[in-house]
Amino acid sequence: QKLKQYADDLKIFPAHDYHGRESSTLGQERQTNPRLQFNSRKEYVQYLSSLAGPTPDWMLQVVRANHACTRDPKAVEIPEDLPCCEVNGTPVSEEDMRGITLIAPEQVKKRMDAGGVLVLDVRNLDEYSGPLGHIQDSRLIPVQELSARIGEIENARNAEVITICKTGRRALTAASLLTKAGFTRVACMQGGMVQWNAIQYPVAYM
Repeated sequence: QKLKQYADDLKIFPAHDYHGRESSTLGQERQTNPRLQFNSRKEYVQYLSSLAGPTPDWMLQVVRANHACTRDPKAVEIPEDLPCCEVNGTPVSEEDMRGITLIAPEQVKKRMDAGGVLVLDVRNLDEYSGPLGHIQDSRLIPVQELSARIGEIENARNAEVITICKTGRRALTAASLLTKAGFTRVACMQGGMVQWNAIQYPVAYM
């Protein structure tokens, strides 16, 4: 209600840059932001309630750590491949995941052997060089950086791109982001590097 007094050209700079969206205007938000589409408090509360789910234990631990003003980055173990935080790559909604092609590691290996495939690893650098290793000649772009760095793989827009991560969740998010960006041949490897290692396929280390 307080925003109604401001003009459409009011500039907005979000606290978090999730997908390369560095700024907006109030007019754009009024048109596209679902949280500004309600006429009453009751409608707004109903909308927020429909989004709410059970609070996982790790999130409660995060709240306690923040309340205690902890400075220890390892105070709470936040899941890597569960839907936990959009800044870590979690999609806005499960609808984003529909239509994404899933392929087994065996299929990935065959397509790589045939050539012409970009294998995009979307884990963090410490994972890429960690115990699970990485697929030889794969390209590393962490999923939380993908939107801002998508231009780095522009030459693969019409090629086959296979996204991978540790177990598959972040790779699914990356595949969705690429599809929305206009990449036409995108797939996600099921089971991630955990499954790749289980099959004992070759891995590389930095």
